[in-house]
Amino acid sequence: MSDFDMVIRGSLVNADSILEDGWLGIVDGRIAAMGSHSPPAARDQVDARGLWVLPGAVDSRTYIGGWADGCGIRRASRAAAAGGVTTLVDMPYEHAEVVANRAQLDAMVARIGREAHVDVAVAGTVNAQHDLDEADALASGGVCAFSIPTFEDERHRFAQRESDLLQAFQGIARFGLACSMHNHARLTASRNARRLLDAGRPGREVLARANLPLIEGLTTRLLCRVGAAAGVRMQAADVWSEQGYAMCARYRQAGHWVTIETSLRSLVMSTEDAIQQFGGSAEDYPLLRPSVEVDALWRRLAHDMSTFVSTGYQARGDEAGDGSAPTVDYGPDLLLPALWSGCESRGLSPSLVVRLLSQKPAEHFLLDDRKGSFDLGKDADFVVLAPGRSASQPEAYGRPYTVHVFGTWRRGELVYDGSQVQGEPGKGRYLRPRAAVREERGAMMM
Repeated sequence: MSDFDMVIRGSLVNADSILEDGWLGIVDGRIAAMGSHSPPAARDQVDARGLWVLPGAVDSRTYIGGWADGCGIRRASRAAAAGGVTTLVDMPYEHAEVVANRAQLDAMVARIGREAHVDVAVAGTVNAQHDLDEADALASGGVCAFSIPTFEDERHRFAQRESDLLQAFQGIARFGLACSMHNHARLTASRNARRLLDAGRPGREVLARANLPLIEGLTTRLLCRVGAAAGVRMQAADVWSEQGYAMCARYRQAGHWVTIETSLRSLVMSTEDAIQQFGGSAEDYPLLRPSVEVDALWRRLAHDMSTFVSTGYQARGDEAGDGSAPTVDYGPDLLLPALWSGCESRGLSPSLVVRLLSQKPAEHFLLDDRKGSFDLGKDADFVVLAPGRSASQPEAYGRPYTVHVFGTWRRGELVYDGSQVQGEPGKGRYLRPRAAVREERGAMMM
């Protein structure tokens, strides 16, 4: 009789090391043992020697759950399984129903239970319809974070003024959960957006064109100052500039919790790449950056200045067909292969991929008691990467990958075999964060 349900053998990639010819022993969907050479007996054996074995990835920003028919969760979780992503984080999306009260959260949890192939955590929000009075119910219901919209065309946004943002942050800080905010100054960016819309620019381009580097700097400073005053765990989405990174670093050094989320799109294709691939001019690709800025962003990643990388995947493209240039987007099926290939081409360690896609997002969303590493007792979520591109792997705008997903396991169960998603939907779980202990961090910086 074997001691383990399954043993997988291969090169185990951890956040700070690589264990060659390592093995993991799995019992009841959790990691029960780890070692190297001479693996123990098990009911099932997976021989991945010569291949890379990583903790399952976490896609920390997706927009998948706001449609009542569940199509977003179904589509995204299948793509996630095919890409080695075993955990999705759903963020509020202004063009669909957001999670702003307990009834909306319960409906989301039900959809996850019916449709998900991988595990899903959910971020809530505060809006004018359901204000901070609903935050307690959301926290007790298990949201993993809050996201406060300060721009875009969210119809019922709560934070109309900076004082509203402070009130929201103070209300959320007591839960110990992170609070995310995009780098948009509402008033200034709204004026820019209105000018662009009046000029007839396509809707999907307006947000990026309205959000100038100066606005990014102003809103990063606003996030840091207000967040520090409230004592909330701050998450800045899509910080680009050197000044923005330096500002977040100063607040971290002062003892405040500030994380930076980087979009995969910002890393894998530059404006020059898009022009060469699709034609047109830089004006046609407002969401992309010049190659010199892309290279600078990679250097920041190499020095662990960014906390994690996400896709910002929108599972339902109802806004297509507005006549704009080709959309350059990446979903959870491409997150891990694309980031791995980018790191490999720049001589960066595979362990950086694990930090950016597994360890740090799991810590940030308080899922690290189950996710993010090969520590004993955690869920047996892992992915096997093999060299080269497979026939079933989608190609991202002609940029070849150096690896493909050989297989994905969620809690010890195969969910992707290298060519097809396995199992029925509904096996994925709704993830609640572990209990958070609020810490008093640092003094207010002005």
